Amino acid sequence: DTGGNAIANPLLSQSFIQMLRVRTILLRLATPLMGLVGNPDIPTQEGGATGYWIGEDGEAAEDILSLGQRQFSPKTVAAYSEITRRTLKQTSMDIEALVRSDLALALATSLDFAGFHGTGTVDQPLGIANTNGVNVVDFGGAGSGGGAAMPTWEDVIQMESEIAAANADVDRMAYVQNAKMRGHFKSKQKFAGTNGAPIWESDN
Repeated sequence: DTGGNAIANPLLSQSFIQMLRVRTILLRLATPLMGLVGNPDIPTQEGGATGYWIGEDGEAAEDILSLGQRQFSPKTVAAYSEITRRTLKQTSMDIEALVRSDLALALATSLDFAGFHGTGTVDQPLGIANTNGVNVVDFGGAGSGGGAAMPTWEDVIQMESEIAAANADVDRMAYVQNAKMRGHFKSKQKFAGTNGAPIWESDN
């Protein structure tokens, strides 16, 4: 401002405040399978051999290595956006790049939600939370303010224990939670009434 006259900053017209979106995590933890054709089947081992203690000249019982398969069927996720020719020509910033970025973020968010909570119906994939046979630990009691139940340190230990007891604690593993759950863990003591360390540890 000089002498009461505003001087326009040419850089401001090129600035842009982008909409905030949910952070995505699924594809960073999952193993992408690229170049699939048709409806591929992945072979699985459903049963295996058992060891036996036997006496001299005894014979072990015969076991059969039973195999199964997990069938994949393709699903399509789409996003659609429209811009006018005049907007494309007259806007100071690269509107096409903005639209492409917005579409990519929309698709990533849709993939993330379906991977965790997809119903398996209405053209959606089946998400982890709705898959049969997944070990579930129910959090007891309601959270503060009568809302949804929030996990205690004992619940966290049980989640870890259920996975280990099913011999599934292999390869890369991770907890996936939202920001509110992280806030709960940072303020909730491991053991009530001890004024001790919170569930969320200093090393994240």
